[in-house]
Amino acid sequence: MDIIKNRYRILVLQTLGGLLLPAFVFAATIESTGIVRLIGVQFQDGRLIGIRLFQIFWLLALLAGGAFAVWSFLQIRKNEDDLFELRKAKRNLIIGSAAAGVSLVMIIVLGLVYWGINRSILKSLEPKSQTIEQIQQQAEVLADFGDVEKIESTYPAPNQRNVARNTSILIKFIDPIDPSSLDGGGGQLKKESVKITPAGTPGQPTEGKVAFAENNRTAKITPVSPLGEPNKRLMYQVSITAAVLSAGGAPLFSENRSYSWQFEVSGFTDDSPPFVESIVPLPNAKGRTEKIAPNALIQITFSEPIDPTTVKNSVIDVRNTGTASPIPGTASIGNNFRTVIFTPSEQCGSNACSEPMFCLPKAASLSVKLRAAKISSDKSIGPNKAVFPYDGIVDAAGNSLDGGGENGVAHNSKSEGSPADDYRAGFATTDALDLTPPAIYSINPGRDMTRIAKNAPLEIVFTKFMDLASLHTGSIRLQPAQNYSVVSSHDFAALRSRSVVQHDDFKENATYSPEVLSEVRDASQNCFSQCIGPTR
Repeated sequence: MDIIKNRYRILVLQTLGGLLLPAFVFAATIESTGIVRLIGVQFQDGRLIGIRLFQIFWLLALLAGGAFAVWSFLQIRKNEDDLFELRKAKRNLIIGSAAAGVSLVMIIVLGLVYWGINRSILKSLEPKSQTIEQIQQQAEVLADFGDVEKIESTYPAPNQRNVARNTSILIKFIDPIDPSSLDGGGGQLKKESVKITPAGTPGQPTEGKVAFAENNRTAKITPVSPLGEPNKRLMYQVSITAAVLSAGGAPLFSENRSYSWQFEVSGFTDDSPPFVESIVPLPNAKGRTEKIAPNALIQITFSEPIDPTTVKNSVIDVRNTGTASPIPGTASIGNNFRTVIFTPSEQCGSNACSEPMFCLPKAASLSVKLRAAKISSDKSIGPNKAVFPYDGIVDAAGNSLDGGGENGVAHNSKSEGSPADDYRAGFATTDALDLTPPAIYSINPGRDMTRIAKNAPLEIVFTKFMDLASLHTGSIRLQPAQNYSVVSSHDFAALRSRSVVQHDDFKENATYSPEVLSEVRDASQNCFSQCIGPTR
């Protein structure tokens, strides 16, 4: 009977050893390969050094206990018939296993303590992330809301989050400015004109290079070094000061005021290329053969903001395919730097506001090509970075267009330069102009609504496709004045356009009055009538 019991105990211990042995070996392997990491402590904090030293001690104890348990297990196998040696080996196996188990638990506990302390230290070193409410409270003090209409759009937008470190800062003014009031010579930004600083700090403004587009209505500011720090979030503030002058030499802002806004820089860089998100008019594709009015504007909307200095007549080629001749026109940018608009040069009539209309060739087949920029061979600066000076479309971080060929169907998140990544589309025109003016289809919040959420965006839906470049803070007003931005898009299912006004939080019990001005245009250059709508 005793022999059977001993055999049973030996079987249990063998099973226990068989289970513990791989666990000990695995744990020891993991900890041994990480011993350099354990020793590589952050010497600026004594608590972390102490914890790492204790972890090393318990690692050694784990290895010793595991080795002792393994040796005891082997002794059990060796002395199965010697009851005295068997009893001693069983006791040693229990002791070794317990020592190894306690050591492993201590290593895990100390690791959790180390992680907690290290996390706390890193948190204390990070700039405090500001809430939207804090940003707005500062903006109310810093911004001149009475002059907000002097700025059509900015990128990054007010209060925008997760902005890439290597972005340029884009500013589109309502009217042209004096470039010498921003350019200190050789493209160097005058830091007294546009101040870029970490929010809430008295540090020196960021140095940058400045370039202009659209007859000095648009400025691109490229910081000399990436904003922020790797793997950290940091709020930045941009202030356009009274030192900025209009084209006539007068201060842009009244009473020596300035316009300021803030955005959050995340600790990453943008290496992804832009691609074409949509095009209006709808191109002839997949069997679609509808024709468009000749007074239609060609609007190409991208997945992200585009460098406005690359939007030139030389990068967009519109041709009459029947004659193979280029169609003269002007390329411009709008919709918060996301939409490129091609306006033909030939005048063909007037709209209801007695403004000239410009037309594409009537009853013709047309092709459109948008050129991607040449890709840099230096992949250390990024896999999709373009060669400067740019000879094609790039985004605000210098990544070349991923055009994807015909109708953009082959875009693959990789820039290959021109001609491989040029974007192409085709249209056909009628000989009749579209003279139907746009109207407002719906608004939300509706007229005279109450109990509106303080952060509720204002949404305006039009009855037609609109000229997205005409929808901005200069043509869609929000009173009382505050920081806000207008972002627009096309609804292809309903064949309409939608504008969304994002704004600082409304004040409680205050009345707000949005207004859509007659400067708004549809996609066929017809002006908006303020007396029409909502129609729903």
